[in-house]
Amino acid sequence: MALLTEDWYKDLITIFVMLCLGAIVYLKWVYGYWNRKNVITPTVSLPFGNTSRLFMQKTSPGDEFKDLYFQTRSKGLSFCGYYLLTQPVLIVFDLELTKSIIAKDFSHFTDRVAYCNEENDPLTGTLFSLRGHKWKNIRVKLTPTFSSGKMKMMFQSLVQFSRELVRFVDGIRCNNLKDPDSEFRKYGKAVFEIGFIEILKNIIAVIAPQVLDTLKIPLVIQDVSKFFMGIVKQTVDYREKNNIIRNDFMHLLIQLKNNVKVKDKGYLGSLKSQKNGNEVGSTLTLEEIAAQAFVFFLAGFETSSTTLTFCFYELATNPVIQEKLRLEIIDVLEKHDGKLTYNAIMEMTYMDWCVNGIQHDPVYYPESEKFDPERFSPENKVKRHRYT
Repeated sequence: MALLTEDWYKDLITIFVMLCLGAIVYLKWVYGYWNRKNVITPTVSLPFGNTSRLFMQKTSPGDEFKDLYFQTRSKGLSFCGYYLLTQPVLIVFDLELTKSIIAKDFSHFTDRVAYCNEENDPLTGTLFSLRGHKWKNIRVKLTPTFSSGKMKMMFQSLVQFSRELVRFVDGIRCNNLKDPDSEFRKYGKAVFEIGFIEILKNIIAVIAPQVLDTLKIPLVIQDVSKFFMGIVKQTVDYREKNNIIRNDFMHLLIQLKNNVKVKDKGYLGSLKSQKNGNEVGSTLTLEEIAAQAFVFFLAGFETSSTTLTFCFYELATNPVIQEKLRLEIIDVLEKHDGKLTYNAIMEMTYMDWCVNGIQHDPVYYPESEKFDPERFSPENKVKRHRYT
């Protein structure tokens, strides 16, 4: 039986053409969002918006937004519009505007777009992806773990492990120096070495997270999730069974799990449970511990090693700067009886400038390609502000 005419073949072609025209009209309307708000955007292409190069894996997210940053700032703009497929996103480049958004205007921007499904994908329940009361509750618990006192407490563990770094200068903790094929390194790399399917899932997680929820598709690779959930459970069980106390982040999380004092003064046990559809307890669950440990592991997996690699390269190619840094280190250590302490590190200001010197931003710094730690000195802050 024909739908529109006696020729069903022509009917199908007609319907197909109408659907295509309807989709084009819809996409053009969607991609006119920022134009209707007088916000400049990069060139849009159907049906990927501004993500065609990302979707086709022709560039990395870092290079994509670096190029976008330079293009936008060269025009004197502080922000621009962007389309993550059909999802309009505002990209902010100006530091002062960014501070205003995340501080003064925080009440209007409380939630992130990061995907979160604690039931199907427990490792997504991190502080950076939780929303509403659940986010507030976890944030209150974790904030004390990053006080200066807690940093000092954990610093000696870093000093102990850094001795291996001095000998090998090619790895990080978790026995990677002695075993470069360790499971921590293997699964840490697996998170960043993503293929087409992972890219597609990440895009869906932003523009249509309900798809992942409905189909119960995990965002985190299952092998990675199984490993980290297992290693956290084993660690917590082992430490609690054998009453092992270590000055590290995991110990602080275990304290929160058991509602133990973690502040220098006071207890978190006084926290009242909050409701956001479900009860939010005053302690951390094992899944919540795993999620927070997972995100902080990832946060330091590539960032620390990449920063050190570039910093070492710049120091190796700039012997004058290298010598100046070496003399500062010697001078500070002499004041602290040759011991590398938290306070000693805080006194190494030139070292701090050297690490910050990895920033090569022509918008903020003249001669941006030059490795110049001095541009981060207090007296040059005013000059840098004037330059911007």
